[in-house]
Amino acid sequence: MNRVIIYARVSTKEQNVDMQLSDLKSYAELRRLNVVEVYIDYASGAKSDRVNYQNYLMMFAKEKPKLYWYGSLIVLLEVLRN
Repeated sequence: MNRVIIYARVSTKEQNVDMQLSDLKSYAELRRLNVVEVYIDYASGAKSDRVNYQNYLMMFAKEKPKLYWYGSLIVLLEVLRN
């Protein structure tokens, strides 16, 4: 089974990541993808020092051979800029 890492982010704690997580987990389940880790950040996307973004990058670097061996996929649900 293909292995994937989920990363969800919203700008503020007042926003809700539940829909993002639900959509990403459903996407993974429908395609029989094994979610090995889930990371969530409540911070501006303009900041690269987001704690779980950094954790996601470290996990990706650690798992990269396994993820690429089985295939890799990045799914962008939405990119918004006002």
